[in-house]
Amino acid sequence: MAERSGRSRPRIAKRAIVELGRPDASQLREEAIAENVSAGGIRVATEHVWSVGSVVLLTSPELGIHTEARVVYCERVEKEKYAVGLELLSPEKEWTKPN
Repeated sequence: MAERSGRSRPRIAKRAIVELGRPDASQLREEAIAENVSAGGIRVATEHVWSVGSVVLLTSPELGIHTEARVVYCERVEKEKYAVGLELLSPEKEWTKPN
């Protein structure tokens, strides 16, 4: 699948385990795989649909991140697999270094 164009910040390919959850600590939490990152966002691969516009809690000890993010897109890429684009609500700077 081609990268989206018109980005304001460059994307860096980076694979890492992340956790998505609801900020209100409701039952839905999901372990996902980061595919690429930028100073203002991250694309993750999930097994669940996440509603566009919703706010999620994004955590990854591997990436050193614990922040809220807004779901910008959620696209089915294959059966029960989704690509989710997240906009960080508190943009990070240091985690965009390549592996």
